[in-house]
Amino acid sequence: MMTKYVIVDYVKMGKSFNIKTNYLKENIPNSSIEIIDQYTPPLSADKNEEFKAEVKDFFYKACSYVHPSKKQIDEQIKNYNKGNHIGYESAKMLADINKLIFRAYDIILMMIFHGYGHSMSGDLFVQLFGDNIKWKFHKGKYVKDYSKNFDYKHERNA
Repeated sequence: MMTKYVIVDYVKMGKSFNIKTNYLKENIPNSSIEIIDQYTPPLSADKNEEFKAEVKDFFYKACSYVHPSKKQIDEQIKNYNKGNHIGYESAKMLADINKLIFRAYDIILMMIFHGYGHSMSGDLFVQLFGDNIKWKFHKGKYVKDYSKNFDYKHERNA
């Protein structure tokens, strides 16, 4: 969803909501992530293609759990046989879910910041997140790389 929204926002920047939603309906496929190939993330060159590949990977893996499949059912039975029923997940299972959620938020936040525009994102990174050493996404692969776009700012160098 975020991938599609950020692409529409950049293609139809400054246009009305109705124009944007019509463009979404007419030009953006409903059930495909291949649209990511039209996106240019505001990242370093080496991270750009990696980002697109990771969005695709995340999408395909998520789809395998949204749409019932033999793989999903086999995994559920395997977990059940190990005693990992709903509410009795193992610590490793919870750690894996936390990593997956962090990965998703890192991707989504980078696109949200890109959608805000360079100026507003720069202000957020320098004025709000820069001094907050407890903000977890300083360690995010893509948010951290995107943040480097603002290293030129005087406030950050002071």
